[in-house]
This record gives sequence, C-alpha cells and structure tokens, in this order.
Amino acid sequence: MKPDAALIDARTARSRAYEEALEGYIWFHENASNELGVSRLRLSFALSNWIELGRCYPPARVALEKIRDRKTKSLLKGMRDIPFFQDVVSIKHVSGCERATYELFVELNASFRCSHKCLRGTAMRAIVNCGDFELARQVMPSPEEQLHRFVEAFRLMSARSRLAKIRSKLRASRQSPAQKASSH
Repeated sequence: MKPDAALIDARTARSRAYEEALEGYIWFHENASNELGVSRLRLSFALSNWIELGRCYPPARVALEKIRDRKTKSLLKGMRDIPFFQDVVSIKHVSGCERATYELFVELNASFRCSHKCLRGTAMRAIVNCGDFELARQVMPSPEEQLHRFVEAFRLMSARSRLAKIRSKLRASRQSPAQKASSH
C-alpha cells in the first residue's frame, strides 16, 4: 500500500469504521517516514486527523500516545534519532503538549548536550512558547549559520529544478518521431 493511499483510506474509514481508520493511521505513520515528500504530511495533517479520530474513538488516541511514549523512552535512553525526535515533538504539538516537548528537550540537553542543529531547531517553538528565552538564545543558530542554511536550501532547490528540466529534456529526446508529432 502506498503511503498516500493509506492516508486516504484512513480518512474515508473515519466515517464510522474506527478500527480500520486507526490501522490506516498506524500503517501510514510507521511506513511513510522514509517516503520522499511525505514526511511533512505525516507529521502535520495525518497527526491532526489522528487526533480528531481519537476524540470519537479513544483507542486511536491511546495508540498515538503509545508511539509517542515509546519513542520518548528511546530518546531518553540515549538513542540519537532525529526522525524519532521530530515524531515526538509533532505528536506533542498536535496533542497540545508543548510544555512536554520543552521538558524533553531540557532533559536531553542536560544529559547529552543536544548539539545537533535539527534537534535544537525542532524544539525551538516549544522553548520560546514556554518562555525560556535564555535557553533559546543558547541553542539558537548564529546569523551566519542561519544564512548558510538558507543558501544551502536555495542551492538544493535550484539543483532540483535544473535536474527536473534535464529529465524533461531527456524524456522528450527519447520519444519517437510519431510520439513527438502526437504530443503537439
């Protein structure tokens, strides 16, 4: 099953087939994480829909909390997995538990000095919303680092655009004369 199909199935099943919908959300969450372009959908709309399902079907909320708790425990035991941290932060955000994200980051930072930029950036909203501006200043990237990130992101987007144009030209050059005539 493709990840986007699982999400659509879960949305459709939400109409009253709660258990089937929950299975779809669990499958999507566990299997779509490595799909290119799906991770943001997985950490935003899918989680929001899952929370909505949990309002009318409590086992859905419990299942999401179990995933969050399992990943939180792994992080606290020393696992340095950025996608796990992003999952936990996103689940806590859609659940309205930003304070818990802040507390998790503080604990991880105290135990392991969260030096990875992605961890700091992912937790920044919770840090600021909890009013710990001193910690925010400590973990905030310098203006030079931030500018470097923007430049790298721009380069990556430009390279992808150039690659897409090259692929398009290659496809066009591989078409037979009859295919070219029919496409015009």
